[in-house]
Amino acid sequence: MRRLIIALLLVAAVPARASTVELYTMGPGDDLFSAFGHAAICVHDARSPEGRCYNYGTADFRTPLPLTWNFIRGRALFWVSVIDLPRLLEFYQQEGRSVWRQTLTLPPVESDALAVALEASTDERVKYYRYHHFDDNCTTRIRDLLDRATGGKLRRDPVSRGRSFREWARDGFAGSWPMLVVTELLLGRSADRVTDSWSAMFLPSEMRAEVAQRLGVQPVQVVRGRFGPPAGSPALGSIALALIGALLALSIVAGARLGRRSLTTALSITGALLGLLALLLDLLALLSTFPELTRNESLLIFWPTDFALPFLSRDHLRPYTTLRLAAIALIALAHLFALRQPLAPLFLAALPLLAARLANARLAKGRS
Repeated sequence: MRRLIIALLLVAAVPARASTVELYTMGPGDDLFSAFGHAAICVHDARSPEGRCYNYGTADFRTPLPLTWNFIRGRALFWVSVIDLPRLLEFYQQEGRSVWRQTLTLPPVESDALAVALEASTDERVKYYRYHHFDDNCTTRIRDLLDRATGGKLRRDPVSRGRSFREWARDGFAGSWPMLVVTELLLGRSADRVTDSWSAMFLPSEMRAEVAQRLGVQPVQVVRGRFGPPAGSPALGSIALALIGALLALSIVAGARLGRRSLTTALSITGALLGLLALLLDLLALLSTFPELTRNESLLIFWPTDFALPFLSRDHLRPYTTLRLAAIALIALAHLFALRQPLAPLFLAALPLLAARLANARLAKGRS
């Protein structure tokens, strides 16, 4: 007991390390992996007066295909790495990306506890984690540490943002119609959860705003980048799906006017596109662990049986397209009660299937 008391007195006599903690948030870059920005948190103390920064978004980006494959399967490993602050700022300056700094005004006990927690997270036994784009990423890891260090100030009294994860994703990909099409087709119903001030902090820009409001620390821009907010409409994905469906429908109508062979060609293109898309969705649902990919209402819209479209006889094409259109109509009706994903993918399937049914009926009438 005497030795314990002496040890406690010695610890109490040691002066506080007076750690200074800074939050850095970065704007988007010009590639897919940087579309939503980034975040890092840095500590200044006697050990690192210039600042050592903890980056929870480290991965092997030199191998994009394996990384993307593991990401889809929910097995992409990310980890925390440490870098000096001057090198961090130099990197983002070279990348042309904006950087904001927020120096946290925490009591010494909280700042030191946060510094200890950050260093502990670099332990080889705990530094790796399975990345999730909405729930567990480079920004949410910092958010969680800040929340614990401040006694729950970031999580307390969440305010609804009135926006879903899908809507945030649309904003990040605005102007890029291929990525917006992917957002509409491949993200399942879990992406339509409405976010609040806590869950929206999966985005660095939202965390920067919440830290300013809840902790009273206004951001200062320390690097001015050349990339601004994405230009273009976030609705391009829905528009593209409708246009592709309309083009397929027009090709079927034109093929029917030219004869059975031309119609078969148009049906082959339509069947291949719809069938491949159905197979992709099925494979993602089977292989992935992400709920956004496994619980996807698009699985109800796209059927692999559409591969058979060019091979169906006139007598079989009519009942098949009737069945498919009836199923799509039921899916649209179900949005009034249970389903909640966007309806845009319906047009990609419904328009060419309707055209196929009408064209087949036209040919049958002409022959009769």
